[in-house]
Amino acid sequence: MSKVLYGKSVKGLFTQKQDLVTQIQSDRERRKKGDEPVLFTVQGQSTTELNGQFVHSQIFIDVLLRIKPNQVDKDEFIARCNKTFKENDSELAIVKEFNKKYSPDRALWWYTRESFVYRMLNKALRVQNTDVLFLFRFFIVDLQQQLSNHRCSSPVRLYRGQMMSKDEVQILRNSIGQFISINSFLSTSVDRFVALRFLKDDSDDLEQVLFEIDADPSVKPGIRCCV
Repeated sequence: MSKVLYGKSVKGLFTQKQDLVTQIQSDRERRKKGDEPVLFTVQGQSTTELNGQFVHSQIFIDVLLRIKPNQVDKDEFIARCNKTFKENDSELAIVKEFNKKYSPDRALWWYTRESFVYRMLNKALRVQNTDVLFLFRFFIVDLQQQLSNHRCSSPVRLYRGQMMSKDEVQILRNSIGQFISINSFLSTSVDRFVALRFLKDDSDDLEQVLFEIDADPSVKPGIRCCV
């Protein structure tokens, strides 16, 4: 059976209001920089051990990438966003801007911007919300195309610093030689020290994890996890 894991929320106790405000601001900055829980699925190495959930997550995205988008897709997406953020004026303003100014060659820019776009997409990918992902299909196609256009021509090593629960870390340690599917986009850096700056101190629930991702355009990426 596959194992699907989420990162855990960590809360602190504060006696001073300013300490609480400072912590909230710090947490918000980390979220803006992509420090979010990573959803991953682990399967045995043999293809006969792949269950429906594991295969479905791979096939579904592949199907979305094969569907030719049209203007109706975007209209339905905007309608959903307007409904979702009907009481959030700041997000509605960004939705309006997205509707007016979005173009396929700006997908990567929109994804890396602090807005509803990356939050909605990453959440839908993590929980496998097929309804939202289907509405996002035009954007996923554009984003994938831009990523393909910027694909490296030679092997490169990338890094990502991530706080993960001890249970998640143990599962990864026990999964050497198995298939690991990460069901979301990951923000990375070519600078190891930049990635390390995203790591906080260990706690009772969380551990520091540095992903070293060897991306070779000629083969499937290999990932090493340093704890």
